[in-house]
Formats: sequence, structure tokens, C-alpha cells
Amino acid sequence: QKTPIGVHSTAIVHENAQIGNDFYAGPYVVVEDCVNIGDGVKIHSHSVIQRGVEIGNEVVIHSHVVICPSVRIGSRVTIQAGSRIGTEGFGYFNSGEKSVRIPHVGGCILGDDTEIGANTCIDRGSLGDTVIENGVKIDNLVHVAHNVVIGANTLLSAQVGIAGSTKIGIGTKWGGQSGVAGHIEIGDYTEISAKAGVIEDSAPHSRLAGFPAKDLKEFLRGQAHIGRIEGLRKQIRELREIIKGHFTDDSHSEKS
Repeated sequence: QKTPIGVHSTAIVHENAQIGNDFYAGPYVVVEDCVNIGDGVKIHSHSVIQRGVEIGNEVVIHSHVVICPSVRIGSRVTIQAGSRIGTEGFGYFNSGEKSVRIPHVGGCILGDDTEIGANTCIDRGSLGDTVIENGVKIDNLVHVAHNVVIGANTLLSAQVGIAGSTKIGIGTKWGGQSGVAGHIEIGDYTEISAKAGVIEDSAPHSRLAGFPAKDLKEFLRGQAHIGRIEGLRKQIRELREIIKGHFTDDSHSEKS
């Protein structure tokens, strides 16, 4: 069904917002002041576009999405329901008595042709920007922390977690529930298996698995060895019985 054009009677669009052609705002949408929206943008029900956000052309924002201040969104971007873009990052320092939040005054940039899955959260930078480059596809329930840079055409499956200040190369692929520690660089075209945990830099074209993540072939060899452990235990028990019997026979021979 074709999305209608126009602003629903319950939507609130600030008079200072710059709105392009063929715009749609569904029920209870809020567009705050100083927002700049391109042509052909569709914003569905209960979504909020906060102050100063910039949105390119042909962007689709589904229901219950919040776009926070200092976010720039390219063209032909899709953001699925419930996502939060540009939220304040998780950063604290210990004052001696309690943890005090560090203000995050950076931004968040989504490049052209990116797709953000449902209930995904992308934090804004602390000082610089969190950057999702062109063509990145992010699945549902993914978390991207502050100051992360994700290279073009990367694929992130569901429940991936990217810790702060990680730099990810172009064309990488991440299996479900994999993750990476902060301040790490992931080389171009790296492939990371499901549930892997990366704790150190990776070279381009790496294939990683396990925790801590290691080369996929090395990981598979290790798994194969683990599968043989029970058989080895059985062999060891049998050898013990043979050795025990041997010494028992020698003892009887000496007495006789």
C-alpha cells in the first residue's frame, strides 16, 4: 500500500522545521525546531525527530523511533520501529564516591543507503561523531556505542554489540550475538562468526570465531580436539588398568 502524503492532524511539526516535497508524518509524530528534512521522507506514527536533525531524501522512519539532536541521516535510509539514533553514550568517571556521567556532545551520522533494524540503539559521540558509513545494514537489537566508525557495506546481524571507539573496516560481516571490546580496529572484509568475542585488532580478510576470538581454522581444530577428549579419557583409564595389572603380575612373580 502506497504511503500517503501530508501531515496527520495529530502530528506536530514545528514552524521552523524545513520540510521537503512529498512529506508524510503519521499520527502523533513530532518534528522539533531547526530540523531539515529532504524530499520524499516518510515518518510513521509516534516517532520523534528532535531539534537540529538533518534528514536526506527518500528516508523511511517507522513507528516509535526517536532521532536525537545532532544526528545527520543520508538519503534512502530505512529505520525500523523502536530504534534510537544518537542517544547519549555510556561514559562515566569515578569521583571517589560515585560514578559521574561524562557529557556526550558529539553527533551521529548515518550514511546513504543504510538500514537500521528494529529496537537498535546507536549512541552519539562523546566529542567526535559516531559514523555509520554508506550501505551499512544493521539487524534488530544491535547496540553501537559512542565514537564507533562502521565501514561501508558492513553487515551486522541481530544482537551484535560494538563497544566504544571501535573502528570497523569496510565490507565486514558479523554473526548474531558477536561483539567487540572497545578501542579496537577491525580490518576490511573481516568475517566474525556468531557469538564470537573480539578483544584485539584484526587484520584485513580475517575470519574469526570463539571467545576470545581466534582464526576460524584454529578455532575449528580446537573444537575437534575437544570432541576427542572423552575418547582419550577412556583410553587413559584402559592404560591405567593394563599398567596396574602389569605391576601386580610382577609383584606375584617376585614373591614366588
